[in-house]
Amino acid sequence: MAMVLAAGCGADAEPGATTPTPGAAAESAQTPASPLTAPPTRQPAPPVAARPAAAERTGVLEDPDSFDVRRIYLDWSDEAPDLDGAAGRAVPPIGGTFAGTPVNEFNRAALVAAERERLEGLLDARRGIGTLVTDIGGRLSDYDPGYGEFYVDAFAPGSRFSFPMHADHEAERALPGLHVTLELENALDAYVWTVAPDQAARLIATLEDEGNPGRRVIARTTVRLTGAQPDAGANRRLIGRITSYVLRTPDGTPLREVTLAP
Repeated sequence: MAMVLAAGCGADAEPGATTPTPGAAAESAQTPASPLTAPPTRQPAPPVAARPAAAERTGVLEDPDSFDVRRIYLDWSDEAPDLDGAAGRAVPPIGGTFAGTPVNEFNRAALVAAERERLEGLLDARRGIGTLVTDIGGRLSDYDPGYGEFYVDAFAPGSRFSFPMHADHEAERALPGLHVTLELENALDAYVWTVAPDQAARLIATLEDEGNPGRRVIARTTVRLTGAQPDAGANRRLIGRITSYVLRTPDGTPLREVTLAP
């Protein structure tokens, strides 16, 4: 069963870090080059692979959870997760047990390397995702007869959407904790629903007949991602545009189907 996203304004989580590794500077200091010897030629650094453009990200993911969007954010952003640190924290010190294997001075390095490879595989599994399909819950407003409009409060401009926790809490904790929300660039286009008075009366009757006087609705929403941005602390944003949604009651009765301009 799909889980319903809730709109909000953000939350907290924990940051990660990376550490440099000292190299051969000490060795070269002990053996200076002869003045008669030409200095070594500096090799150009290998080119950094360009991140795929949004149009090249063709993957579609339905009903993502918090761990999914964290990995998708890392794929879209310039942030590099500290996989070495995460793997080192996951494997306990000598004398502990990891995945049923006693940890000792002879196998800990191999266990850390295997855990790092596993984490890299988890990231790879969510590379190239460009479209999310998810349920967004909200409420249909009172009908405004002056403008002939309902408003779907879930799409109120400025809303951000949090995702349900990953079912596997060990996997959830495997990578440094970032709290990722979704922001919709064209939320206003989905927020306003122009309806004739007679149709509005029928919609209200449908909701009341289902025992739903609070007018709760669910929007099955397709979002094309367009970017990723950091926020304060460990908060991060995926940014996207709604391309379509189907509005229905909690009982499953369809109310509206919309396709929006890209």
